[in-house]
Amino acid sequence: MSSAYGDVDVPENPDLVVAVSYDTPWQLKSLGVTPVAAQDYSDGISEEQREFLEPVDSVGEFFELDIEAVAKAEPDVIVGDVLEIDQETFDKLSEVASTVIAEGETRGDWKPIVGMLADAVGAEDKLEESKVAYEDRLATLQEDYKDVLADNTFADVGPMDDAANFYIAYPSSIVGAIYEEVGMKPAASLPTGEFPKGWEQYPTAKIGEPLGDADAITVTAKPDGTVDPV
Repeated sequence: MSSAYGDVDVPENPDLVVAVSYDTPWQLKSLGVTPVAAQDYSDGISEEQREFLEPVDSVGEFFELDIEAVAKAEPDVIVGDVLEIDQETFDKLSEVASTVIAEGETRGDWKPIVGMLADAVGAEDKLEESKVAYEDRLATLQEDYKDVLADNTFADVGPMDDAANFYIAYPSSIVGAIYEEVGMKPAASLPTGEFPKGWEQYPTAKIGEPLGDADAITVTAKPDGTVDPV
């Protein structure tokens, strides 16, 4: 099959899958696949996600991949995305097992990424089921909130580690891409551009400038329902 770093031979219906990128375990979860090893998610996840990862071994933290731990898991196939796995790391992983690194145009371009992962782990049928469920849910949201979507503009923001700044999420982020699919129109005051990271940070002291035209501002809640101040 094709991947970000060229064609890769993968076993049919692999039993042992190792996820080596941040978003990959949750993408596998949507495909009905539990990896034998993945990154360490010590906090910031829901109870459902925690239960999903309970039997999963660790291969390091975000951008601190432990290749020895990957090898110890004895995977049939290794999967991740190009945003975190470069060519050098791919070459090292390929010495352990068949490695498929998925790629979209941006982090928010999740559909081709999940499609490639489905091919890699033999979950094409589950992918089709998920697509149907997603399209049904999307249509329901668009119908139930059509008046809100028609009459309002939106901005999605969140706190940075440095309290002097906050970030704005754009369609090139996963959250921003979903908001765009739902039909949430961005506020006219938001800066425009490609934003390859999916977000950009701005000074909190001038928060009114980029957000001034937004009718509604959304902030992602933590798993316990609380929200960091912005």
